[in-house]
Amino acid sequence: MKEFMLTFKLLLKQNLSLGYFKERIKFDKKFRNMLLAMIFVLILCLPSYILLINTVINIFETFQTLYLESLFIVMAIFLSIFLIIFFGMFQIIAYFYFSSDVKLMTPLPINPKYYLISKFFIIYLWELILSLFVILPFFIVYGVYQQLFIYQWVGLAICFLLIPVIPLIIIGVLTVLLMNITNFVKNKDAIRMIGYIIMIGGLLLFQMYIYRNFLPQSPEEQVNVFEKLINNSSYFLDRFSVYYPITKLIDYALNGTALEAFLGVFIFILVSVIFLYLFSLFLERVFVKGYLKEHANPAIKKKKYQPKTYKKRSVSVAIARIDFITLLKVPIYAFNTFGVILILPVMFIIMSISVGGNETTEMLTSFYKNYKIDLWLAIILFLTVTASMIPIAATSFSREGKTNWIMRTLPISSKDHIKGRLLTPVITLLVFNVIMITLTLIFLSKISNNISEDFIYGAISLIISLVLSLPILIINLYVDLKKPLLNWENPQQAVKQNLNVLISLGVGFAYGTILFLSYNFVFKRFLPYQAILIIYFVSGFVLAYYLYRFIKKDFYLNLIDME
Repeated sequence: MKEFMLTFKLLLKQNLSLGYFKERIKFDKKFRNMLLAMIFVLILCLPSYILLINTVINIFETFQTLYLESLFIVMAIFLSIFLIIFFGMFQIIAYFYFSSDVKLMTPLPINPKYYLISKFFIIYLWELILSLFVILPFFIVYGVYQQLFIYQWVGLAICFLLIPVIPLIIIGVLTVLLMNITNFVKNKDAIRMIGYIIMIGGLLLFQMYIYRNFLPQSPEEQVNVFEKLINNSSYFLDRFSVYYPITKLIDYALNGTALEAFLGVFIFILVSVIFLYLFSLFLERVFVKGYLKEHANPAIKKKKYQPKTYKKRSVSVAIARIDFITLLKVPIYAFNTFGVILILPVMFIIMSISVGGNETTEMLTSFYKNYKIDLWLAIILFLTVTASMIPIAATSFSREGKTNWIMRTLPISSKDHIKGRLLTPVITLLVFNVIMITLTLIFLSKISNNISEDFIYGAISLIISLVLSLPILIINLYVDLKKPLLNWENPQQAVKQNLNVLISLGVGFAYGTILFLSYNFVFKRFLPYQAILIIYFVSGFVLAYYLYRFIKKDFYLNLIDME
């Protein structure tokens, strides 16, 4: 236990050191300015978050009138598991396979399971921070509206803290097995990316399968369920516990007597501890063995270098090409930049497959007929905000690290620098948008009577979403230009622990909020759809142009002062 606490404190200081944070605020003026900019962006995101909270409250109030309170908690658990599936594997791969401290700690006289489980707890803390903003509102709304007793509030808090543990362990086991299986395969990074997508898709498909069988489909089943809900307020928690038994313990903690709540929480803690212990043994025997073999015995001998002749190309294209190759060659960059554009289409396909039945099709057809314009504008907004989720522009200089001096000393114009560094994220975003709109059109072909008109809507949405995304990409590039993270020990720090990525997300959500509010409260009431599209198209171009002029003006001064 002592060894675990020592390593955990070390990793905690390394990843979440308040002392280091205070020192930078005190002595680093640029960091203070960046922090103020981040706070401003978060303030701009408040309307979106308030809208999210109001949506959660409205959902619960609707469920409460239909005696579906237990389904509300099941939704929270589902969402928590989904977030862990979506982000957990990224974190595990980064912290276990692309972190230099594993290589440093392995030879030390410390039991491997202690420092490995310490790394797991760091990942758990990051997942918990995310859950505080997304999942906790569900539990708080449930507790307030259900008027829980004090002991139930205590049980609710403990359950919230424990919910990520077991799903994250399962994801950890699957990730380690995938990495070990592909240890000695040629092009293992590509195989791992494909395996990762298949694994995530399989888990999400299984989750959707459970949810679909979980809810009543036919009118007869719905009548029977309604009768059962009147007599059993925990009906959906009971049903879901068949697939995920931990749910029953959460049910006892929230809805049981004081004794049942105590036993439910105690068993939940005990089961979590057992899972953690077994996972530590698994890491010690499986992960360490595979990790050492991978680093001691390279699988494929590298081919001898043969100089190639290249055609003369523009400087900006050359910069973009170098950036793109770097993203592909460094696995942690590929996972964190291209992973999103691969996973989201897979999720869309899975959800499309799960939608079936004549009643559902008729309902979607009616909805699309009545809200076609709103739906396409929502797609434009989604694709625009997604630009902030692909951290290519926001880490353009940071990913160069200590080799950044090379690009800074070459005689490259500001124009070529900016164009070259924007070209990769723009092309990546274009590919993603084309894929998503194509999948949307395929799905709409089942419920729409005018696919040719939908194709026109799709083409317009593609163009406008790209134009509206340009300001986000330019701002992200400027943020990384002003304060890049150049001193990092492993590639994951340049992306996963880069404040610029968080600012990028904040900028994207703030920008999306402004677009949503302008449409919902101004444009929608006074302007036709065509005029709204023209305004968004022109404003996106104008904003991108002036931002480009702004970043170009002092580009070289910022490049020289870069630290």
